[in-house]
Formats: sequence, C-alpha cells, structure tokens
Amino acid sequence: MLLVPLTPTASAQLPRLAFHGETRLIAAGPLPGSLVVEGRRSDLAGLLRHSTLILAVPPGGCRSGAAA
Repeated sequence: MLLVPLTPTASAQLPRLAFHGETRLIAAGPLPGSLVVEGRRSDLAGLLRHSTLILAVPPGGCRSGAAA
C-alpha cells in the first residue's frame, strides 16, 4: 500500500503512526513524504483520521519496471 500524507503534520507523524501491528516498510514512495508499506488495511485505517491517504499499489511497489 502507498501511504500519502496530505499535510506537513501528517508527514511528520506518519513514521510513528504507520508502524504497528504487522506493517513493514517496503520503500519510500514516489510522492514527497509517502511510504510504500506491506500490512493489513485494518492496522492502517486510523491514518485516515491523520490526513493520510491509503492507496493500493501492485505487489512490486510503485515502479512499473519500464524505462521512463
């Protein structure tokens, strides 16, 4: 999943709030402050109250593998 903070406060809080339960970091996301993580949606649902979008991404992350 891709976690996208929508405010500077959300960006600052994201690392502390996102990693509990079985959530693990895969990579930094393509947008400023965003993170690609693996975990259960139910563990991350509370991030919506902290101005952070939770988006589905392919299992390989956000990169398509094609040359830009």
